[in-house]
Amino acid sequence: MTPTDTAPKTIRPLVTRREFLGAGATVGLAGALTTTGCTVRTTEAATPLAYGGHANTISGLEDNIYTRLLGVRPHIGAHEHITTMGGSRMPPEILEAMVEANEYFVDMHELNEAAGARVAELMGAEAAIVTAGGFASLVLGSAACLTGLDLDRIRALPDVTWPKKNCLIQEAHRFSYDHAYRAAGMSNVYVESREQLRARIDETVAMLPALSAAERSSPIAPPRPIDRSSPPPDTVILPEEMIGIGKEFGVPVMIDMASDLPPWSNLRRFVDLGADLVVISGGKGLLAPQSTGILAGRRDLIEAARLHNAP
Repeated sequence: MTPTDTAPKTIRPLVTRREFLGAGATVGLAGALTTTGCTVRTTEAATPLAYGGHANTISGLEDNIYTRLLGVRPHIGAHEHITTMGGSRMPPEILEAMVEANEYFVDMHELNEAAGARVAELMGAEAAIVTAGGFASLVLGSAACLTGLDLDRIRALPDVTWPKKNCLIQEAHRFSYDHAYRAAGMSNVYVESREQLRARIDETVAMLPALSAAERSSPIAPPRPIDRSSPPPDTVILPEEMIGIGKEFGVPVMIDMASDLPPWSNLRRFVDLGADLVVISGGKGLLAPQSTGILAGRRDLIEAARLHNAP
């Protein structure tokens, strides 16, 4: 948006996108936390005007910390939570918690275990770990599937010398971050159809990844289709079916649902369906810092991921 001399001083519709969508999301998250014993504080700072209010004005876009320090001009976030466009805004209560936490020193291993246990409780998973983002979760989950709890193999990564190292991917589940699997040391193997995928599973396959976004993808550009409401083609193996295939062949399935919150029921959905690992991005629907993510699932795989992780 380019301001003009006649442009209004503020951009303030009668009902903002934040007001329309935020109420349901805030209530959903608050409900998820309060029902498990976590108190969510609300403050006056959470009102729409205060919550990014100045950033929604022309003067705010022209004079802010980004323009002053780096000469980078922000934009109005009239889009969903896209990492490359800035992700999401953290609510005031999150910022308050970060400020308070900054005052203290804690053992990071102990903190990671406690935070993981809390996340696992909320998701109904055996275990969980907080990571440095959705991509980090993909790398750690892949590494865990490659090595298990074998310390020699953990030390060997990313140099994989054993045969069980393939990541078998249906083309419909490819996306811009699937090199995360290779970063862990896997070899990506691509197939087109469910028949080809089933036929290709052998003792060399270490993991089957799936995108939850494939449930709403077109064949043009998964996982970000032109029409988000269009159903996927019948040829796409949906996450639930992929989980079933993994169970049938004894291969771990990792579901990437990085951006599929809300609805908050998705926190438990793929765990309840039996996914071995579930990936969530912190900087999207969770409204957490951009540099956070979640990996949840089977206890042994999460423990292996923890051994690969840095505190």
